[in-house]
Amino acid sequence: MIPLVRADQMRDIDRTAIHEMGVPATKLMEAAGRAVAEAVLAHFGAEEARRILVVCGKGNNGGDGFVAARHLLAAGSQPRVVVAAAETELSPDARTMAAAWRSAGGSIDFWADAGAAMRFFQDPPAFDVALDALLGTGSSGQPTGVVLEAIRGLNRLGRPIASIDIPSGIDADTGAMPGVAVDADLTVTLGLPKRGLWLFPARDRVGVVEVADIGLPREASLAADVRDFLVQDDDAPVWLPAWPRGAHKGVRGRLLVLGGSEGLTGAPCLAAAAALRVGAGLVTVGAPSSLTDILAAKLTEAMTLPLPQAPARCLAPEAATAVEAFDAVRLSAAVLGPGLSRREPAGAFARAMVASFDRPMVVDADALHAFENQPALLTRRGPGALDGAAGPLVLTPHPGEAAWLMGKNAREIDANRIDLAREWSARLKQVVVLKGAPTVIGSPEGEAFVNPTGGPLLATGGTGDVLAGLIGGLLAQGARPLDAALLGVWLHGFLADLFEERRGPRGLIAGDLIDLLPVALAELVERGQA
Repeated sequence: MIPLVRADQMRDIDRTAIHEMGVPATKLMEAAGRAVAEAVLAHFGAEEARRILVVCGKGNNGGDGFVAARHLLAAGSQPRVVVAAAETELSPDARTMAAAWRSAGGSIDFWADAGAAMRFFQDPPAFDVALDALLGTGSSGQPTGVVLEAIRGLNRLGRPIASIDIPSGIDADTGAMPGVAVDADLTVTLGLPKRGLWLFPARDRVGVVEVADIGLPREASLAADVRDFLVQDDDAPVWLPAWPRGAHKGVRGRLLVLGGSEGLTGAPCLAAAAALRVGAGLVTVGAPSSLTDILAAKLTEAMTLPLPQAPARCLAPEAATAVEAFDAVRLSAAVLGPGLSRREPAGAFARAMVASFDRPMVVDADALHAFENQPALLTRRGPGALDGAAGPLVLTPHPGEAAWLMGKNAREIDANRIDLAREWSARLKQVVVLKGAPTVIGSPEGEAFVNPTGGPLLATGGTGDVLAGLIGGLLAQGARPLDAALLGVWLHGFLADLFEERRGPRGLIAGDLIDLLPVALAELVERGQA
């Protein structure tokens, strides 16, 4: 896991390092500029990035740019440095680094107004790569004046761009783009990655993200109490449940998938197949009695359980009692919701299951609709629960479903997905998987984990049912709820990435994810053994 920081947290870390731990600000800036120069040459190639246009701002981000230019010059490149400000506007540290750049033999052109920037880009010099050192994490709002024209000019030229810390014009906390923003091919973020780099629309603007170590003391980072993290590929193997060599299907867990209704029989089948592929030993699909013949025809490896149904051919409230009577002692976990329907009998069934099932359970899709305006009912789980019987939940809403629980609209949820996932997990004392771009997993302890895998290929019907099955299958094998959610989400996105790598950027359907699971799991096991 890598901590993800807000701009104010990064400022606190810098302030602690400088004022409380005695690290000179210029030493940090020197390390930052050197790391940027090395990253630019490594990414683009020393020969391909010989002529470099360095566009600095007046603040410390510009100071990093002066340092990078000096190290690029020492490495044999030919930097040309321009500043989107008057010389008198430079911050003290930026002024110090500008003087060091001049002492190394460099020159600086200053653009005192927007017109100067516009004239420069009307007939720009030839260069191979541009380095954006205009705005850092301290900036907010829409770029204006000379900085605005500098960003427009950089984007129009169509040459590769590297940005220092975050592409200029992007909000470091939210990934929002209030106006224009640099369209970077490489972002070298300093010290710790910023939250906004992993959120949309910024994620389409940052290119490859590299995290540069600038020598911040670890103690300074710990003092910031960071609660948001980026999941790393190396984390995933740790969450995969181990199988004893003598394991049988009972040891690998028994999962019950509850759902299905008229016209929605595919959803529970996808969840069941995913759970089996990810390793659950036995999977049973509990569905309205009149639909189990259809499900049995779709499923070969999973079993079916006919349950009481309402006249609308959805599960009836009394189905919860039937579930309790079904081999309940031997069940390991459940998935509630795929294809359940939003009719009230099914909603009453979902509420009864949440209140009584005493093992881990994924609550997905239509089951979440049953708790619209009643999210407090989801807290009746685990230690300290009102009934003392129910087990932990993993809630898997997309923004529309989250809107039912949180009393917000989907747009608000997308704009604040990290904070809301963290806050609602802590409020409900459950794991919350807020699906979307990117998916964020919240923990009951008030932490948020941003998943980096997957992309628009997953925006097709049925992929959410596959995710529910993956998490449920991992729960059945004994994974902790948070670990099951983290691995299930990572694996779900990784399967889409594998499909794109092998078969191209279009054409994925939900079943393709299940077909690729053996390949993905083999790679996961190999990584764990490396």
